[in-house]
Amino acid sequence: MRFQNNVARRLSLILLFCLTTMLFSACGSETEEAGYDIYCISADGTKIEAEKWASEGSTDSNEVIRELLKQLAAAPESHDLKAALPDDTTVVSGSLDTDSDQISVFLTESYKTMSGSRETLARACVVKTLLGAVPEAQSVMFYVGTDPLTDATGRAIGQMTRDTFVGDFGKDQAELQNRDLTIYYANESGEMLVPLPRNVHYSSNTNIESLVIENLTVDPAGTEARAVFTDPSEVLHISTTDGICYVDLDNNYFTQAANVTENVAIYSLVDSLCEIDSVNKVQITVYVNGKPVTGEGTYSGLYEPNTDLIASDDGDADSAPAGGDTANPSDSN
Repeated sequence: MRFQNNVARRLSLILLFCLTTMLFSACGSETEEAGYDIYCISADGTKIEAEKWASEGSTDSNEVIRELLKQLAAAPESHDLKAALPDDTTVVSGSLDTDSDQISVFLTESYKTMSGSRETLARACVVKTLLGAVPEAQSVMFYVGTDPLTDATGRAIGQMTRDTFVGDFGKDQAELQNRDLTIYYANESGEMLVPLPRNVHYSSNTNIESLVIENLTVDPAGTEARAVFTDPSEVLHISTTDGICYVDLDNNYFTQAANVTENVAIYSLVDSLCEIDSVNKVQITVYVNGKPVTGEGTYSGLYEPNTDLIASDDGDADSAPAGGDTANPSDSN
C-alpha cells in the first residue's frame, strides 16, 4: 500500500510539473508575440528593420495610430537603429477615416528638410508600421501642413498602400528606386480590365517583371477593381529576352482566378507585363503537376496586349469579346 501511495504521489508531482511548465510556456509565448512592429532605419541609413513594441492595450484604432506615431519618433532600444522620424520632424496628428479606410498623417514643414532617400525610408517605416497594426486601414496619405506631400518635382505622392514598398530596401541607398507602373486589374464583374497607375519604391535587385507580379496579387485600395490572383508562387519563372517576356505558370493560376473570365485571367497578366518598355509580347507556358502542357486547348502560347478588354468609364468595353470566350495566343506563336 505504501508503495502504491508513493507511486501515486510521484505521478501527481510529475503531472503538476508538466502543467506548470505548459502554463509558463504559454504565458511566455503570449508575451513574446504581444505588441506591434515599429519600423526603424538602420544606423547607416540603408534599410529598415522592425523592433517590437508592447502596446498599452488600447483597441481604439485612432488611439493606436497616435501611439504608434509617437513611437516612430522615439529612440529605438537597439543602438543599431534610429527613429524613422527625426527629432525636428513633428507629427501633428494621425487618424483613420472609416469611410475610405485611409489613415491621414499630418506633418510640419520641417519634414521637407529630409533628403530623398532618407525621406523615402521614413515614409516606408510609417506606412509599414501603421498598416501592419491597423488591419482595417488600406492606405496612408501624408500631408505637410494641410497640403498633400509632394516629391522633389512637385508631384503629389498620393496614397501609400501595402504594395507601395517592394523588396528588401537592401543594401545601399543607391539601390533604392522609384517607378510608375500600369497594372491591369479585373473590374467588379470580372469581365473587363481596369488599368490603374501604381507608384512603387523598390530595391534595384528586384526585377521589374517580379515587381509587376507582386502588384498583380494585391487588390488596389480605394477602387472596385480587384486582383485576378493572390499567390505570386503560381508564377514559377519569369524573364525577358528580345522583347518577349517568358512566364512559366502553375495551372493553379487559372483555377484560383475565381469569378473572372478566361480572357481577363490571361490579359491581366499579359497587358500589365507589356507596359514594361522592354516587353512587347508574353510567352506563357502552363505547368500541370510540374510538367509543361502546350498545344491547342491549353493556355500556353505567345500573347500580345488586348486593348479590347479595357473597360470604359461606364464599365463597358467598346468592342470586348464575349465574357466567356477563351483567350487565344497570337498567330506569331
